[in-house]
Amino acid sequence: MAATCVNTAACTACGGKCCQKSAGGYDPDDLAPVTTESLARRFTDGIYAIDWWEGDVRPGKESWSTSMFIRPAHRGVTALRDPSWGGICVHWNAAKGCCFEWQHRPRNCRELVPSENYPDGCHGPFGKEEAALAWVPYQDVIVEAEALLERLG
Repeated sequence: MAATCVNTAACTACGGKCCQKSAGGYDPDDLAPVTTESLARRFTDGIYAIDWWEGDVRPGKESWSTSMFIRPAHRGVTALRDPSWGGICVHWNAAKGCCFEWQHRPRNCRELVPSENYPDGCHGPFGKEEAALAWVPYQDVIVEAEALLERLG
């Protein structure tokens, strides 16, 4: 697992603008084991979203129109498939910040490096493209989990 960037003083001073801008992507290891059944169970909670990278994220490939990954849902969005680039993460709390302990946050969130002068923003090595790449082996599992959720209704 990649190193985390913990700078709570900078995050507190910023006020969680990254969390209020968009939810961070999960690495499959964050949700292990990744199976059709485990993802379908998670999807029933309404706090996860299927997002995607437009096009085939795999280097040198062009056969996929989208490359899916999992992230927390955005507040007010009830659709499981949500490619929005922007929204407040469902785990954000104005009084406390993220409601997850550091180790349970999505990889994207754990690896963000806060900027000292926001609004330049935070940056990190695991963004939307990297999340989509990490989920490449699980594209069929995501589709099957969504279908299972629909069947279970």
